[in-house]
Amino acid sequence: MLRKMGRHPYRPGHIHMIVSAAGYAPVTTHLFVADSRYLDSDAVFGMKESLVARFCRHPAGTGPNGEPMDTPFYTVDYDFRLRPSIAG
Repeated sequence: MLRKMGRHPYRPGHIHMIVSAAGYAPVTTHLFVADSRYLDSDAVFGMKESLVARFCRHPAGTGPNGEPMDTPFYTVDYDFRLRPSIAG
């Protein structure tokens, strides 16, 4: 079907997550890697500009939590917005 539509089966690089906090409705979402291939042609049409973030690569050394890291690692800054839970 994808071939007939002139499309491919590939997704841009992304990471899935569930974000929650007491008193707020949880959200299940994903962030897309800003420089990822296929951003403009996501096979499942799930990419939104508001979900694109720049992931920064860091060399091995001290991690964000202060612990030593033996391998390179990535960080990303993104503000999630949660809606208050509706009690009912």
